[in-house]
Amino acid sequence: MDSFSKILKDNNLKITHPRKVVFETLLERKTALTIKEITKACHDVDRTSIYRTLQTFQQIGIINIINVGWKKQYELIDVFLPHHHHLICLKCHNKKSIHDETLEAYIKELCKNNHFQTTKHYFEIEGFCKNCQKIIARPKI
Repeated sequence: MDSFSKILKDNNLKITHPRKVVFETLLERKTALTIKEITKACHDVDRTSIYRTLQTFQQIGIINIINVGWKKQYELIDVFLPHHHHLICLKCHNKKSIHDETLEAYIKELCKNNHFQTTKHYFEIEGFCKNCQKIIARPKI
């Protein structure tokens, strides 16, 4: 919560009830959430305040936005949660966080070899989860 407070203070913003509730929801769930999931979890905050809060969080760099199909999902940045990437199912839209040191080492090496200084990176793999592969593979009658 200290880092959250500092980021808000550095941006001349206060800890309002909606900001605190949305932040705590994202922190507790530890995964990217849709606006519907956030709204359901933050039942005492109106939808408009949630949208405004997410917009503010994006502007000041507290959240990352992950595009899953045509929907956006929101998660906290690496300051609050361990750095990770995602496997995203194109059918059921479930996502799995992946933590892979080999991938991180490769990204660092790739940047080094190309004389490129990275500030952040995203790596999402889209495909079909184990359950959806079974559904897709079934013959249609």
